[in-house]
Amino acid sequence: VLSSCPDIRITDSLTKGKVTLLKEGFNDILFEVTAPENTLLLLNDTFDNGWKASIDGNDAKIIRANYAFRAVAVPAGVHRVQFSFSAKGFKEGKVISLFSLSVFLCIVVFYFASRIPKIKAEKTLRV
Repeated sequence: VLSSCPDIRITDSLTKGKVTLLKEGFNDILFEVTAPENTLLLLNDTFDNGWKASIDGNDAKIIRANYAFRAVAVPAGVHRVQFSFSAKGFKEGKVISLFSLSVFLCIVVFYFASRIPKIKAEKTLRV
């Protein structure tokens, strides 16, 4: 069951292709797909809008498959298919966190910098 139609025509043939896992990381996965004809690469991993796909470096459409998984239409031939994940809002959250940390550090520095003259004045009064 697919959520939308693939960009290429897929036949109902039972011709077998080959999929080789080349690289697997936390946020990306790379396959080499050998397909004798146009086919769907179904990855039984959770579908999320943060996933992006590319075939031989060109953007590819990810199709929700079987309600919970993801698939990519792969044309006939030998291709490299890469899935990359980038959580929505992660970059914005990182910028906001770094900005907040910078403001906090500035406040701390200015607070202690303003205390130095008072500390020096107290030391001179004691002598």
